[in-house]
Amino acid sequence: MLLSWSGIVDSIGYSLKDFKSLDSWISALDEIMQDSDSFPSMEIESSVASSMVLALALRQPHHPDIESWIGRVLSQPDDHSITYSKIKTILYVMYYRMTRGDMLNIPSDISLIQHLSSSPDIHPLAKVTAIFAETFGYNLIGVNNRCRGSVVKGSALSRDTGILIYENLMQGYGISSALDANDLAAARKGLNKLALSMNLFRPLDKAFYRFLKTRDALIHKDFIEASLHIDIALKMAMDVGFHILIISCHILKAYLIHELGKEKEALKYLDQSMRIIKKTGCRIFEFSLYLARAEFAFDRGDEEYGFRFLRKAMSLGKENGYLNSFVDRPAVTARLCAMALEAGIEKQFVLDMIRRRNLLPDKLPLYIEEWPWSIKIYTLGRFALTLEGKQIRFLQKSQQKPIAMFKVLIALGGREVREELLVDILWPETDGDAGHRSLVTTLQRLRLLVGDNKAIQRREGRLTIDTRYCWVDAWAFERILGEAEKRRKEGLMEEAFRLTNKAITLYKGSFLSCEAEMPWLIPLRERLRGRFLRNLIWLGRYLEKNGQFEKAIECYLRGIDTDETAEELYQLLMVCYHHVGLKTEAIKIYQKCKRILSIVLGIEPSDRTTAIYQSLLS
Repeated sequence: MLLSWSGIVDSIGYSLKDFKSLDSWISALDEIMQDSDSFPSMEIESSVASSMVLALALRQPHHPDIESWIGRVLSQPDDHSITYSKIKTILYVMYYRMTRGDMLNIPSDISLIQHLSSSPDIHPLAKVTAIFAETFGYNLIGVNNRCRGSVVKGSALSRDTGILIYENLMQGYGISSALDANDLAAARKGLNKLALSMNLFRPLDKAFYRFLKTRDALIHKDFIEASLHIDIALKMAMDVGFHILIISCHILKAYLIHELGKEKEALKYLDQSMRIIKKTGCRIFEFSLYLARAEFAFDRGDEEYGFRFLRKAMSLGKENGYLNSFVDRPAVTARLCAMALEAGIEKQFVLDMIRRRNLLPDKLPLYIEEWPWSIKIYTLGRFALTLEGKQIRFLQKSQQKPIAMFKVLIALGGREVREELLVDILWPETDGDAGHRSLVTTLQRLRLLVGDNKAIQRREGRLTIDTRYCWVDAWAFERILGEAEKRRKEGLMEEAFRLTNKAITLYKGSFLSCEAEMPWLIPLRERLRGRFLRNLIWLGRYLEKNGQFEKAIECYLRGIDTDETAEELYQLLMVCYHHVGLKTEAIKIYQKCKRILSIVLGIEPSDRTTAIYQSLLS
């Protein structure tokens, strides 16, 4: 009777058809075990306990006896006769951990699975199950490259052995992992491949496929395509009775409705998800829900509410090791990560999520220096290059020409720079073919130096620095100032002040200050200097207007530290010092101005500067 019960429960699980029926079989075993909780043998106990863990993990993860049933299997000594039961149990434990939001113990589960399945004598079904469990586990903890590696390994073994019971779900987890890792091309390829097996789909396979199609469509902003799949996915998930997928479909439905401008209806679906979470204890989806609520709040302009839920999400994620959301759109999550970094919310966790998932928002966050760019290039007041956070030293002679190419590319704007122009600047004495060969060789060395072929694109005789991988302080400076100037025109002066101050902080000195004044360099150097001075002066005057003369003085002094020949800054400083009653300091500033202009430029102060000085004396 016990083995018959186990066989029935396993067949329900494998059929992926009606998990709701497991509720009655859970009760049935309780009745069978009323008189005695002992088993005729270790093998029978392991088989029955493993099946009970399956039923409870899928339907009643909050059941008070689930830990006891897990212990009945995993506490048994290693024995070939129960290896398969142990491997199955660990797979079900992973589902249980997912519902409880316990990601921190998944790595040890994977290690145990790999240990149990390492024997060369293991049965093929146990080996396929182990690889499927490994795939699922890696997907849960966000080790996306290993997840997809396990899919390849598991699919090959499934084909060789003819054991295809996990094949569709395994492919589905690989697609989910590709979406989580922002590898959208691989996800599309996987979906197309999976569609070829639709005639072999069981009910849950169909629901999962429709769910993945919905998520993929939402990521690509194809809301019509998403609408074709989500309701079918939700109905199928509810028919099967799989809580994890039901919650996921509710969240995707909320995303879709939100994108269609129906926020109240979208929030209802999030509320419904939370009710199911509370009922079933699927805590991992609280992370996804908080991210969704933060997104909706920011989109309607409610920053206070948005940051409240963003803090909740990132705090929960850090505490429990949540990296993959399983339902999100990576570009949107990247935007939320950018906001979290700027607000100082769980920075290390957020940086780890960005790196592990290759997150990039639709609009590159050039204004966030802390974003984990693969390559960062500092050109204002110095030249420095960091790769993955480590500064590179240019000690070898062979590195000089590639670095010179990088500098020229940046100075010329970094987008579709003609190769002929680069050759003329870098190899002016070389004829056409030889110069072109030198350029190709130097480009190869530069790519090798930065360790990323994608960083510098070469197409149709033009070179482009890809800003998805490279952050350049000069470009960030100009981009932020552009945003600040927009805010001024819109009358949003506080935001304009914040952005302008952020940009000014980036300006540490003139562009490539270590380089001589070359024709290719001067236009950008002068433009950046002009924008720096104009915006620094705007900052100071904004502070003066608001009665903050001491801060205005600090602002102008910072400007002089950066550009000691900017005469207008001395004029403004003299006036500010006079306003706060520091006449002596004002006179000292004039004297410094006169000395610097004489030594550096060989000129006298302007009439305006002299007039301000004379007014101080009188």
